[in-house]
Amino acid sequence: MGHADSRRHAEGFAGGAYEEAGFPIPPAEQSIPATYASLFCTIPLADDVPPSHSILEGLCFLHNGDLLVCNTPMGRIYRVDMDRRSASLWCQLPDGLQPSAAKLHRDGRVFATCITPENGSLVVALSPEGEITERFAQTDGHLYDDMVFDRGGGFYLSDLSGSIARPTSGVWYVAPGSHQPTPVVTAMIMTNGIALTPDEGALWVTEYGTGLLHWIGLEDHGVASFAGSHITYRFCGLEGPDSACIDAGGNLYVALCGQGRFMAFDRNGIPVRQYLLPGRERGRMLKSTHPQVRPGTSELYLCSADLATGGASVFVAPALESAHRGFAWT
Repeated sequence: MGHADSRRHAEGFAGGAYEEAGFPIPPAEQSIPATYASLFCTIPLADDVPPSHSILEGLCFLHNGDLLVCNTPMGRIYRVDMDRRSASLWCQLPDGLQPSAAKLHRDGRVFATCITPENGSLVVALSPEGEITERFAQTDGHLYDDMVFDRGGGFYLSDLSGSIARPTSGVWYVAPGSHQPTPVVTAMIMTNGIALTPDEGALWVTEYGTGLLHWIGLEDHGVASFAGSHITYRFCGLEGPDSACIDAGGNLYVALCGQGRFMAFDRNGIPVRQYLLPGRERGRMLKSTHPQVRPGTSELYLCSADLATGGASVFVAPALESAHRGFAWT
């Protein structure tokens, strides 16, 4: 199937053949309505970034409308001018820190989950100039990957540690005013994407190591319900479900890492749409990692990298509903 044909096909449903280099859409998901995203901008990574290190993560919109995006392996965060569709380096994190997520605090600081060179992790707070002002939840035993603020300013953390032999991952919570995490859910394998429902009564969590989507009910901030958790979806194929975000209607968007594809679920965890990146049928831009709905709009932004060529780009597509006004925007 040529690119033009595949684009026309994706306007309705996503079945059909793919070239050998691409990642096929699983048969059970070929009937889910699909939309091709459009290229928004490329991230001009420096010459010292090898193709294998071109991975993008952590889309985060700032109060002035600019977009931050992390180049995790190189420890860099780029800033995208949305009007000019151009990106420039915002900060180079010190001490070998590798940022995997960036979240805006109400006061204008940016919190970033970071892996350390010693296979530990922490969360850093960055000033508007990109300088570290505070450190949270430093540990040698976990690999914090993503985070989400609640309306009180506390935050939940996913944890990309663990394996089938050592299910040491889970979800952690740092209460407002605290610097130390407490466990919410444990005995998981490589949790990754994390989002709060609009009423903050539940967490959506992707478990990268098992290919599962979890709905975890909350009794209180940082406290899981005694009998309120569900596995709502089982993903198919390598690598696994990555970062996630919600919109104002409670729809959930999940990145499928290594597939050049994103899926959207309604508030009940039912898949209702998928987003395909141009070139995925030819094996391009498969390292799809993070979705984010732009505040004040119904525009869904998606980041991905092409580990074969070293390309790194941000894409845009119509979201199902407008952006959720979370902690940083209320």
